[in-house]
Amino acid sequence: MEHFVTFTYFLIFVLIIIHPFIVYRFLMKKNKVTFVKFILIYLATSTFICVISAWWMCEGGNNLLLKNYGITEYAIGEEERYQNVKPENIKRAKEIYESMFGIGWPLRAIMTYIFYLPYLIFGCLIYYFIQKKTQKHDSTKEKKI
Repeated sequence: MEHFVTFTYFLIFVLIIIHPFIVYRFLMKKNKVTFVKFILIYLATSTFICVISAWWMCEGGNNLLLKNYGITEYAIGEEERYQNVKPENIKRAKEIYESMFGIGWPLRAIMTYIFYLPYLIFGCLIYYFIQKKTQKHDSTKEKKI
């Protein structure tokens, strides 16, 4: 189960990196996409990805691992909480449980988005320059004909 959660973390990270190219490729299939429409779709999908990634890294993956280890979710004391956990997994279950304290996933989503924003701006600028270049290329073709 640890490998599944780690693979999912990696998959989300790769999705964040290739997201601008996926959106650009998807929108290029539709010929008349304005720059404003591109930015709005880009911001909406990137916000969704950042929220999902923050939730999975703080809550979803950890809860899945804790359930897999057999931790009692609503126990009052530590003995009751770890009574179903195998002795060799108690240390790891405690690490995961204690790592869930601190800032919550909404704040992490906001911070992720703040750090992701320069990458988004860079992606939008690349799209803008590609769009301008293709428009110039198309206009020179029309003049020749």
